[in-house]
Amino acid sequence: MPVCEPLLDGNEEKYVVQALRNGWISSSGAFVSEFEERFAAYCGRRFGLTTTSGTTSLHLALLAAGVTSGHEVILPDFTMVSTLFAVLYCGARPVFVDVDEDTWNLNPADIEKKITRRTKVILPAHIFGHPAEMTSILDVAKQHGLAVVEDAAQAHGALYEGQKCGGMGEIGCFSFFANKLITTGEGGMLVTDDEELYDRARYYRNLCFDLNAPRDYQHRDLGYNFRFTNLQAAVGLGQLESIDRYLGMRRATAHRYNEALRDVPGVRVPIEQPGCKSAYWMYAITIAPAVFGMTRDTLMAELKEKGIDSRMLFKPMHSQPVLQARGLADPKPYPVTERLAETGLYLPTSTSLRAEQVAYICEMVGSLGKGR
Repeated sequence: MPVCEPLLDGNEEKYVVQALRNGWISSSGAFVSEFEERFAAYCGRRFGLTTTSGTTSLHLALLAAGVTSGHEVILPDFTMVSTLFAVLYCGARPVFVDVDEDTWNLNPADIEKKITRRTKVILPAHIFGHPAEMTSILDVAKQHGLAVVEDAAQAHGALYEGQKCGGMGEIGCFSFFANKLITTGEGGMLVTDDEELYDRARYYRNLCFDLNAPRDYQHRDLGYNFRFTNLQAAVGLGQLESIDRYLGMRRATAHRYNEALRDVPGVRVPIEQPGCKSAYWMYAITIAPAVFGMTRDTLMAELKEKGIDSRMLFKPMHSQPVLQARGLADPKPYPVTERLAETGLYLPTSTSLRAEQVAYICEMVGSLGKGR
């Protein structure tokens, strides 16, 4: 069983065929604008802008927010490397904050002490689909005049106090990679209520063609080709029509995992916080080796022998080789992130995963521990 497989059971094929027959296969087709508008509305936003990936949506968001060389961006130490790369692409310095023990998200209590006169943006990530503590993050940002860019790549449809993830900061960024709740194969989108930020992102996305004179061929800034195709948007529109159903299926899978694994000695299951509705991008657990009876790596190897795929969690960002090579590595300890990297893994979480498959996985995990 792979950790994730896409589910394409709606109108995706129908819409792709329409796009092919209409001849619009590049970035100017009707499906692109419809997908942007409908996904933005789903997130409670005025504007949506498709991009080539979640990574490029973050890059564009930071460019639109004015991040450049000499600025600092605050981000969680525990995140996908795309969050870090977007900061580096802008020439800015990443400033890391350890994560909360329960949510694995940016710890608001540690943000303020990391703010300097060079700080430009706070970049929380909703890790594994669980919302970050946005009230505190937004309050700190407002006090210091900082923008908030949400990395919601893993959090399609997740709710924080009734608001969609990606719908609370100045800009929200999403990925539509094949392992996400909804997919276009590759691709991403940023959403915002701010027309000026939207226009800046559009400008950079399309090689910095002048928005008011696109055929002038005068380029005043360094631009990028981060455009999204009409074929991808056709798939995305079909996926979006099923997003709430898919979200319910993922949450049902997570509930089955929780019920079966919460009492296994040495296994810690994810904790959904009050006021939050997780999207459960992946179902992730941590292992206490002394209690469980084996290390995370040994468990993963044993599961593989039984036909069950799994993945270790993200390595800490502060010590990534890419930062060491640039003199940007942070020698300070980040204990929660480091512990997650050593003891955490995620299990198969495909939207289409059946109840009997979850039961088999849980039976195998339980049988391998000391409690067998």
